[in-house]
Amino acid sequence: MEVAPSELKNRELYSFISSWEGAPYKYGGTTSSGVDCSGFVMRLYQDVYSQSLPRTTADLSKSIHKKSPSKLHEGDLVFFDINGKKWSHVGVYLHNDFFVHASTSKGVMISSLQNPYYQKAFSRGGSP
Repeated sequence: MEVAPSELKNRELYSFISSWEGAPYKYGGTTSSGVDCSGFVMRLYQDVYSQSLPRTTADLSKSIHKKSPSKLHEGDLVFFDINGKKWSHVGVYLHNDFFVHASTSKGVMISSLQNPYYQKAFSRGGSP
């Protein structure tokens, strides 16, 4: 993520990500044996921030305080329109345009908003 370890203030967040990285994708899943994108975000917020969030990506997208991409901070939510479907994917912003999410192809992983696929699909971001 091109961030010095000393800049990573929320150790609980990165410990959570480390323990979930590579967990397989499963539509409707909410456990490390199978999780979808909104299930992952819901669990991350429960475990790291002790905050309950809506379960679906559509409901999550309606619950945020929108921000421009340049104003995103660690813990903000990022939404994508995949295959023309509005707000069909969600992840959690980290640093330097990186975010963590549950991808359908590789499970829980860290990706870059600078990746052309995600640049094109990016819809909105903001804080819950």
